[in-house]
Amino acid sequence: MATVAAIYQRVRYLAYSGMRAKRPWVDQANGAHTSSVTTIAVDNSTAWKRGDIGQFDDGELFFTTTDGASGNLTGVVRGYEGSTAMSQVDNARIEKNPTFYRQNVEDMIDEVIRVDLWPHVWSWHNASFTFVDGDTTYPLEAYIDDVVRIYQYNISADNRYWDIPSNWWDVERQVNTTVAANSGLLRVKQVRDNTIPVYYEAKRRPDTADLVNMSAEIADLIPWRVAAKLSEAGMIPDRVDPPRQSRQNTEGGKARDARTFNAEFFTMRQSLAAKLKGEIRVPPRHVPRRG
Repeated sequence: MATVAAIYQRVRYLAYSGMRAKRPWVDQANGAHTSSVTTIAVDNSTAWKRGDIGQFDDGELFFTTTDGASGNLTGVVRGYEGSTAMSQVDNARIEKNPTFYRQNVEDMIDEVIRVDLWPHVWSWHNASFTFVDGDTTYPLEAYIDDVVRIYQYNISADNRYWDIPSNWWDVERQVNTTVAANSGLLRVKQVRDNTIPVYYEAKRRPDTADLVNMSAEIADLIPWRVAAKLSEAGMIPDRVDPPRQSRQNTEGGKARDARTFNAEFFTMRQSLAAKLKGEIRVPPRHVPRRG
């Protein structure tokens, strides 16, 4: 199951991989803290100065208004830069003056999911319903954008899969808000056997609000594109590179990183798209016999 936290950690790994002495310095909370306290006990208070920014792993930012001393950071501004102040546990990890904020990364994760995945890749969705005689519609679940196959199984106890011909059904896309979260309706005119369940396979569109149903293969794509965006935005520092062999090689580290991350993302997306398309089995059409 994909989670924002797991994707964020993978982005951090890509952002800092191969770097030396460019990761943020890390401290820990010394004891649990509620979301409202303005004094935070840490393991290394003397390393903190007025104006430093701390980031907990959950994304909360705080701002220090005094130098750290006697094991504490006092006068701390919680929920800095629009983040949400949250209760913190003992030994909670704290990045000092982070290179990028988790909220920025989460915004980029959402953007990548909304813009860069569909319709190129999708997760497979399988469901069933009971057919009712007549030209009847069946609501599709949220984020279902297309149905590729409808079938029945074990007709007359034959242990076989029977595709429903494609001209016996279609997908009716909805735009009226009364359908709420449903992406559309499945209209089925007839099936092979009215007494047994009808199954369908559909493309489930990637969505940030539906991460629980996102495939691991799609989740693996996202960090590469996010890392590229961080590089393009200048939020990832230049890598420590070996001496250049030529003065003509003037491409900056950020540009090289962005190009590398993007190349990996698009290569992986293309490979997954080809795999998914190869898994589509087009249902047969029913052609009535003549005379």
